Amino acid sequence: MEPQLTRKEVDIVLAEQELQGQLARVYYNLVLRQRTYRAHLDYIKKIHAMVRDMEGRVEALTPFHMSSSAWHSEGHPRGDAT
Repeated sequence: MEPQLTRKEVDIVLAEQELQGQLARVYYNLVLRQRTYRAHLDYIKKIHAMVRDMEGRVEALTPFHMSSSAWHSEGHPRGDAT
């Protein structure tokens, strides 16, 4: 004859199973969030790299760098008598 579980023991087993299910859901949600955050981080890194690349292209296309204060209102550098 099999031993019978008391009502309290059955309640404990059911509560443990419910907790295991909740723990599995929490773990699943954490894994999904981690994947989402990593995907967002990768996307941000790609955007940052594109900005740096564009910055380099702009610098390569600009023959020299002068502040706007070094230019006359006529559009030529100071000291240039044209």
